[in-house]
Amino acid sequence: MLLYTVNWADKAVYGLVAQPLAEELGLSASRIGFIGSAFFVTLTLGNLIAGLLNKWTALKWSLAILAVGWSIAMLPVVASATFTVLLVSRMLLGFLEGPSGPIIHTALYSWHPSEKRGLPWMVSCPRRRLSVSVTEPPADAMSRRSRRAGPTRA
Repeated sequence: MLLYTVNWADKAVYGLVAQPLAEELGLSASRIGFIGSAFFVTLTLGNLIAGLLNKWTALKWSLAILAVGWSIAMLPVVASATFTVLLVSRMLLGFLEGPSGPIIHTALYSWHPSEKRGLPWMVSCPRRRLSVSVTEPPADAMSRRSRRAGPTRA
C-alpha cells in the first residue's frame, strides 16, 4: 500500500507544482508538458517489463529494486535542477514506476489465499485518493511559498 501511495503521490505532486516549477526553472508550459508526457511514455514501457522483472527476481526483491530505483532516479534533480536533468530523471522514474502496479498486484494476490483476495484488493482501491489527500496540502503550501518568494534563478 505504501508503494502505491508513493507512486500516485509522485504524479499528484508533479501536477500540483508544475506551474511554480516552470517559473522557478524558467521553463515554458510546453516543456513542463513534454516532461510529463515523457514520464508517461516511459511508464508505459516500464509497465511492459513487469512480467520479465517478476520472472527474473523474487517478488520481494522486485519491490525493493523499484523502491530503491525511485529514490536514485530523483537524486540528480537535487544536485542540479535543469530541464535536461529533470527530463531524464522523470523518464527514469516513469520507467521504474511502470512495473509497480502489476508487481504490487502480484504480491497482493500471492500473499493471500484465493478465497480471501477480495479484502486486500478492497483495501488497496482508495490508493489514488489517499495519495492525493496526503500529498496535496504540503505540495500546495510549497507552491504558495515558492510564488511568494519569487524565482530563485535568473
